[in-house]
Amino acid sequence: MATVSQFLALHKEFTDQIDLSYTRLSTIKDVVDIFLPSDKMKILNEFKTFEEVQLAVCGYNSSGKTSFLHHFLGKGSFLPAGKGAVTARIVKFSYAPAEEARLLVQGGGFHSPATKNLIDLSPYFLSTNQMTTQQKRENAKDLKDKIAGELARPKDYGPFSKEFAEWASYFIEIYIPSPVLELGITVYDTPGFHFGDDPILVENLKDLIRARRPSLIFLYDNETVSGDSKKCFDALKLSIQEIAAVGIFFLNTKADISTVLRDAGIDELPEQEEINVLLQKERVDRYSLLRKVSGMSSDLPDELNDCDCFDIFSVERPEHPMEQTMKKSAIDRIVTFAAKYDLQNTKQVSHIILNTITTFFDFVLVTNRRSKEEWEKLQQEAFRWADDFFEKYSSHLESIAEEAQVQLPIEFRKHRNDFIERAKEYAVHGV
Repeated sequence: MATVSQFLALHKEFTDQIDLSYTRLSTIKDVVDIFLPSDKMKILNEFKTFEEVQLAVCGYNSSGKTSFLHHFLGKGSFLPAGKGAVTARIVKFSYAPAEEARLLVQGGGFHSPATKNLIDLSPYFLSTNQMTTQQKRENAKDLKDKIAGELARPKDYGPFSKEFAEWASYFIEIYIPSPVLELGITVYDTPGFHFGDDPILVENLKDLIRARRPSLIFLYDNETVSGDSKKCFDALKLSIQEIAAVGIFFLNTKADISTVLRDAGIDELPEQEEINVLLQKERVDRYSLLRKVSGMSSDLPDELNDCDCFDIFSVERPEHPMEQTMKKSAIDRIVTFAAKYDLQNTKQVSHIILNTITTFFDFVLVTNRRSKEEWEKLQQEAFRWADDFFEKYSSHLESIAEEAQVQLPIEFRKHRNDFIERAKEYAVHGV
């Protein structure tokens, strides 16, 4: 990040100093153009680096986001869930050891967050191994109630009221001892929305993406993509269209194991090799259905083997080996996609900077002061190049003329009707 900032500062200082002289030398631009186009300048200005991989979970309400997050984070069912819109606040999940688990209510947006409230969550994560099953249930319920107090949509606020917009503008940051987060991953849960929802939800998502540049995981339940999921995706794409290079991973969340096994006519526990074959077939079938959805498939490759941004997921039978294999494969693929996406941005920025540096040295070479003898040498080389070019051109002139004699009648016959019609038009208008 510091390298990019230093480069931009040096580039601005240099271009400011030579701008007037450069614009007067119009022919220089034909040889070397040192000014960065606006699209590349935008990429450099928006580039950010983070120590953690950034993931944002998106999707319409009831697409299975909460269930996915519980399994992805691996710390039980601690988030409020239900049908429809449960919350409207973005939630950031970060790693902390059990004794430092906490919830922060953050204002000021993602660029300059300011803590409004802090809730200690450590008692809910310490010494849980010594609890009975009943105690664990009660502990999970208490934790869920504690978090719901800050996440659940206020019943007293209308969805388009100033009070609701003010409440939704705060985001929640939860630190928990998640094994996945400990790997250096930061996860964001975003509320589902479509065109008819409060604009604050769109603004919050834009603020998150501009500030953190996460990869987006878009969850949808119905394998053929429901109307609500399609509307949510359309609204999502519209909200981020002005932000360059946002990676999107598609996750179909309702790939139920029981249905897969029943369709395959399997009643007993399959071997691992058979599990892999069945899952691959299911992925291929569901990917084909996604490819048929207008507006969602435009950036997807034709074949699944060429796609690194799609997988399937299920929470129906967590103890079944097939579902465990499915989940592990999906999570591995998601993390790999996000890491590659982060690296892709870095490579793109590096490419822009290196090309600009090369262009700068070309500019210096072209505009550098030369002695009279050096200019005369360049002049002689230019004359020799011109003589050589015309000599070679002249040697091929006869063959060019012969080829023209062959091709011209062919082209004339091909466009004969057009010529006739144009001649008629000229005759009518007295031309």
